[in-house]
Amino acid sequence: MFGFCLAFLGFFTFASNVDAATPPNTAGYTVQAELPDNQINKNVSFFDLKVTPNSTQDLKININNKDAVDHKYRVEVNQAVTNSNGIVDYSLHGLKKDPTLKYNIESMFAKPETVTVSANSSKEVTLTMKTPKGEFDGSILGGIRVMQLDQTNNQNTSGKVLSVKNQYAYVLGIQLQQKTDPVKPDLRLLKGLATRENQNEVIAARLQNYTPTLINQAEVITKITPQGKSNVVLRSDKKNLSLAPNSTFNLGVNAPGQSIGAGKYTMYIKAKGDNGTKEWNMKKNFVITKAQADELNEAAKNSPKAVSNQPKYRLFGTLAALVAALLIGLLIWNFKLQRRGRR
Repeated sequence: MFGFCLAFLGFFTFASNVDAATPPNTAGYTVQAELPDNQINKNVSFFDLKVTPNSTQDLKININNKDAVDHKYRVEVNQAVTNSNGIVDYSLHGLKKDPTLKYNIESMFAKPETVTVSANSSKEVTLTMKTPKGEFDGSILGGIRVMQLDQTNNQNTSGKVLSVKNQYAYVLGIQLQQKTDPVKPDLRLLKGLATRENQNEVIAARLQNYTPTLINQAEVITKITPQGKSNVVLRSDKKNLSLAPNSTFNLGVNAPGQSIGAGKYTMYIKAKGDNGTKEWNMKKNFVITKAQADELNEAAKNSPKAVSNQPKYRLFGTLAALVAALLIGLLIWNFKLQRRGRR
């Protein structure tokens, strides 16, 4: 018996009119938004709404159950955050809001609810939104996440029936604006650090999108040098990032199998956003302690890349030995032929 969770999460890239993620056909259900009159961009399928302070509005979605049995679905509104891969994420509910975030979209809706949809039918679900009393610039981003609660498939592997739980989720984006005037983005490097991300020890740049606007199509080039020196000990180039408004996240710098020793370092970041139209140059000094360095080194030894390289080295060594033996054999054979020729 085993299980794994694979959530397909949408991310906003409004310049490209990408709205929300679509699970594969095996999900057995679809979700669609009913776009209201205050929709700003009518060519997209997510909620892109112009709102007024202290107003109430019902947002309606349709859940289409394509299966032959009834199913229950969890419906929740989640704030947009940036995950450690540099992608806007709507998968978690109840996260602590960033200090720069003025209004959390989750506070504008009721708590998550469970909805039952009959077999081979659709159900309209209404989510009531209460906008903040105050004014705000830029965008408030979030997503309506809909996930079937009883997703289990039976698979036969080597004669054994295994219950595999694949959890798919639809996300319909919500963008709220009071004014459509563009906001100049502000990206900040808060610090460099050694931390744990996804059960791995990593060296990361703690970045913050300080402003209420999406930074789209971003590239972040990171270089790390010993303090006071110019030699680069770590470098990474991350492209096609999408950073949620008013969000802070750790962007990993070291690849699997990479580590550096304890010491004082300087992190340099050159970042671009919105297809290169915005640029930032930042640097921060930071320290890696001996304990952190030991954990990084241990993680590097046990990383999939490091482990997978070991058989390759053995293979190269074996091939080299075979080639050397073959060459020696050819030389001996050639030498014997020459002696016979002299006789």
